[in-house]
Amino acid sequence: MTHQPAPGNDVGLLAASEAARALLRLTADALLDPHVLLEAAKDSSGRIVDFVYRELNRATSDYLGLPRAELIGRGVAETMPGIREALLPGCIRCLETGEPLIIDDLPYANENLRHARRYDLRATRATPTSIVVHWRDVTDRFQVAQRAAAAEVKFRRSMDNAAIGMCLIAPDGRFEEANAALCEFFGYDAETLKHKTWQELTAPEYLEVDLRNVEDVLDGRIDSYRMLKQYINADGHPIWGDLAVSCVRDEHGAVVNFISQITDITVQVGAEERNRLLAQQLEQQNARIAASESNYRLLADNAVDVVIRFRGHEVVWASPSIEAALGGTAQRFLGLDFDSHIHPDDLDKLSTSLRKIAPGESLSQRFRVRAADGEHHWVDGHGKPYIDAEGNADGLILALRMVDDQVDAEQQLKASRERFEAVVANSPSAISVRDLGNRYTLVNDAFCQLFGKKSVGDVVGRLEDETATPDVLERSRRAGVRLLAGEDFVEEEESISRGRETLSVMTQRFVLRNSAGAITELATIRTDITHRKEIELAAAERARWEARIWAAIANGTLLVYSQPIVDIATRETVAEELLVRLGSVDSEAILAPAGFLPQCEQYGLMPVIDRYMIGRAIHLARSGREVSVNITGQTIGDPASMSEILQALVTAGPGVTDKIIFEITETMALASPGVAKTFSRGMRDLGCRVALDDFGTGYGAFTELRNLDLDALKIDLGFVQNMLEDPDDERVVKTIVFVARAYGLTTVAEGVETEALLEKLAEFGVDRAQGYLFGKPKPIDW
Repeated sequence: MTHQPAPGNDVGLLAASEAARALLRLTADALLDPHVLLEAAKDSSGRIVDFVYRELNRATSDYLGLPRAELIGRGVAETMPGIREALLPGCIRCLETGEPLIIDDLPYANENLRHARRYDLRATRATPTSIVVHWRDVTDRFQVAQRAAAAEVKFRRSMDNAAIGMCLIAPDGRFEEANAALCEFFGYDAETLKHKTWQELTAPEYLEVDLRNVEDVLDGRIDSYRMLKQYINADGHPIWGDLAVSCVRDEHGAVVNFISQITDITVQVGAEERNRLLAQQLEQQNARIAASESNYRLLADNAVDVVIRFRGHEVVWASPSIEAALGGTAQRFLGLDFDSHIHPDDLDKLSTSLRKIAPGESLSQRFRVRAADGEHHWVDGHGKPYIDAEGNADGLILALRMVDDQVDAEQQLKASRERFEAVVANSPSAISVRDLGNRYTLVNDAFCQLFGKKSVGDVVGRLEDETATPDVLERSRRAGVRLLAGEDFVEEEESISRGRETLSVMTQRFVLRNSAGAITELATIRTDITHRKEIELAAAERARWEARIWAAIANGTLLVYSQPIVDIATRETVAEELLVRLGSVDSEAILAPAGFLPQCEQYGLMPVIDRYMIGRAIHLARSGREVSVNITGQTIGDPASMSEILQALVTAGPGVTDKIIFEITETMALASPGVAKTFSRGMRDLGCRVALDDFGTGYGAFTELRNLDLDALKIDLGFVQNMLEDPDDERVVKTIVFVARAYGLTTVAEGVETEALLEKLAEFGVDRAQGYLFGKPKPIDW
C-alpha cells in the first residue's frame, strides 16, 4: 500500500518532485551518449529558425566542451554552427510531422575536436514544441569499413592484374576466387573452376605429398610451403607448376583461406628433370611416411582433431579426442552407424562423396555432426581410404576438425562484406574508383544514373575519357594532378548535364594507398546538391523581397491607392477600396499588384503588407471615411499578425471599426472554412464588416455562406464585364443577386466600365458598383 501526502503538504510534494528530477538527472548523466531536449525557436513570422537547449546530460557537456549552465537556453546553431544546414530542416520536419529523424553515419567536425567524426543520430518529438535528440560516435566503425573496402579493392586488383596464377582456396580444397592467369593455366573458366578442388586437378603421384603439406598448415606446424608439382589440364595433358602456398588464419589460429600462386613451368621442366623431381619428391614422401608410421598411433590418440575409422557405415575405431569434441567416449562410438550423427541436410552430400573416394584419392568437406547433448557442430572433414599393411583397402579413415568459431567468423565476414557492398550499391551518391591509368575499377548504380550509363558492367574496365564529358574530364584531371602532388583530399562544386537538366554536384576526391603508403587508386564521391542549391536560392530571393518590402514601408514607397465604390441607385460614393502598389526611391516606376504580390505570397510576406494596409485603413476610418481593405489567408492564419491587428482594432474602438470592411476571397473561404468562419465572426464582434471578394470564381456551394458572418458579396469582374454578350455570365450574376437577397447581403459588382452595363446591373437589383466608370485607382494624399 502506497502512502499519499496529506492535503496541503506542499513541502513534501516539492521534496518528492525534486528527488524524482534528481533521479532522472542522474539517470540521464549515466548515459554514455549525448542526449538533449531541444525547444523550437521562432522568428516574428512564426517560422522555426533554430532550436535551444532545454535539458541535456553530462555526455552532451563533455562533447561540446561547455558546462550545462552555459548551454541551457542557447541555440544549437550557436554551439554547433556547422550542423545547421545538415540537421535543421530534418529537426523541423520531425517536430511538425512527428516522424522520427534517423541519420546513420553523419559526418561532422565538432568545433572542439581536430578531426571530423562520424555519428548515428536519432530525433523524436517530445512535445508540440520540443524534440529529444541523441547521437553516438561511430567513427571507428566507419574507419574499419573504409579500410576493409580499400583492402578488398587492392586484393582484387592484385589478383586480376597478376601475370602468374593466383587463387583463394577454402580449407577443404575448393577454389573460391581465381584470376585469369590461373584459368588459362588449368584451361577452365572461373565459374567452372569454383566447382572443383585443387585435389581433383593434381596429378595422382603428387597428391599425397601436397596433402601432407596442407595438413601441416592446418595443424599449425607451418604457415607456408613451396613445391614443384604436376597438374592435369582440362584437356587431359600434364602441366607443371611452381606452387607457393600461404594461409590466412582467424583469431583462434584456424585457417580461413589458403592463398596459392602457381607459375607455369611446363616449358622449362623437361622430361628428365620432371622424372628427377618426381623421384626426389617420392623419396621424400616415402621417408616421411616411414618416419611418421611409428608415431601415427600416438599422434592419433593425442590429436586435438577427431580421427574415425569406418567399415561401411560402422565406426571401428575413434581417437580419444572425440570425447572432448562430441561429448562421448571413443568406446561409446564403436559399432555405431556414424550416419545417425550427421545433420540430415548434409548426409546425402557427404555419403555421395565418401562413396566416390578411390584408392589414392581423398575428400575434404564441411558438414555438421551431432554431439552427445543433441547440438550440431560444424566440422571440416578430411577422408581417404584406409590401406592396411598389405596394401588392401579396408574401409575409410576420416579426420574431423571443429570449426564452429570459423564458420561464425566467415558468416560475419560475409555479412559485413554484403553490408558494405549494399551501402556502395545503394548509396545515393555516385561512387567511383580509378586506377592510375584512369581505368575504372569500381562504380555504383548512382554513378551510372548520373552519367547516363546502362549498368555497372558498361563502365568498369573502361577509361574515364570514355564516360565523362570534356568539362567534367578536365576538372577530374586537374584534381588528379593535385592529389598525385601530395594533397589527400580535393573538394569542389561542379555542374553536370544530364539530359535537359543541369545538376549541381558536390564532388570529393581522395587517394587510396597500399600497405606501403604508395598511391594506387583515385576515389571520387559525387553528391547531388541541386535541391539544396534551390533552397539556398529561394532563401536568398525571399530575403531580397523581405528587405525590399520593409524598405518600402520605411521610406514610404509602399503606396496606398483608393478606388470609389458607388451606390447604383443614387450614384453617390459610399465607400472606397484600398489597393496596394510598390514604388521605388530610384525611379518613378510603380508596380501593380501582379508585379510583386505573387512573390510576397510565395515567400510568406503577405502578413507584413496586410498589417501595413490595415493600419492605413484604420487611419482613414478615424477621419470618417468608409474603407474596404483586403486581408489574405496567410495573415488570418498567422497568430502573431492577427494578435497585432486585433489589438489595433480594439484600440481604435467602435466609432472606427464600424467604417472598416474586410475583403476575403471566396477561394480562401472554401479552402479553410473553419478559419474563415472564426475570422468573420470575430470581426463582427469588433464592429467590422466582412465581404466575400471574387464571388463566383471558387466553384463552391452557396450553402457555405450560412457558416460565415458576411455583409456583402463582391461579384467578380470576370462575370460582370462580358455579361451583356454572354448569357452564361448573365445567369451567374442573376443567381448571385438572388442568393445575396436570400441571405440579406449587399452586392457589389466589380469591373463596371459602361453605362449600359450599369443599367443592366440596376435592372438585376445589384446594390453597388466599382470600376473605371467611376474612377481609376488613385494614390491617397495623406
